[in-house]
Order: sequence, then C-alpha cells, then structure tokens
Amino acid sequence: MSDLDDEELEATRKLNGVAKKSDIEKDIKRCEQLTKPEHANWIGISNQLAIAHVVDRIKELEEENKKEIKSKNRCNKLARKNSI
Repeated sequence: MSDLDDEELEATRKLNGVAKKSDIEKDIKRCEQLTKPEHANWIGISNQLAIAHVVDRIKELEEENKKEIKSKNRCNKLARKNSI
C-alpha cells in the first residue's frame, strides 16, 4: 500500500464503498488471513483498507494510552506534592 494522507485514504474508502467506521474484528481476521503463506499474492483494496483500519485503530489506542498515562502521572505528582 502506498503512503496516503488521511484525505486520500478517506476518498479511496468512499470511492470503494468502504466506510471509515468498520468492524475491527472483521478487519483483524482479514489481516490474519493475509499472513498465511497460501495468501501471499492475495492483496486488494478491501485488504488494504482492512489493514489501514487496523493501523488507524492502533494509532487511536496508542493516543488514548498516552493521554491516560499523562493523566495518571499528573495525579501521582499531585498526590506526592500533597503528601509532603
């Protein structure tokens, strides 16, 4: 899959009738199928979009984790500061 910016990726999804929001479980299963040797040449737009969706979801979860860690760090700093 070539590097696409968000707008190009969204346009490709719309063009091919694939909504931005999709079933992550189905996308994960589709990606798992791509890892099988018998499917080495089995790549197309629907598979590329499944991979893109999984990658997007991973990025979202990473961002959520970063925010949660920052929040916990702030709480820990306040707790230490208030305990002195």
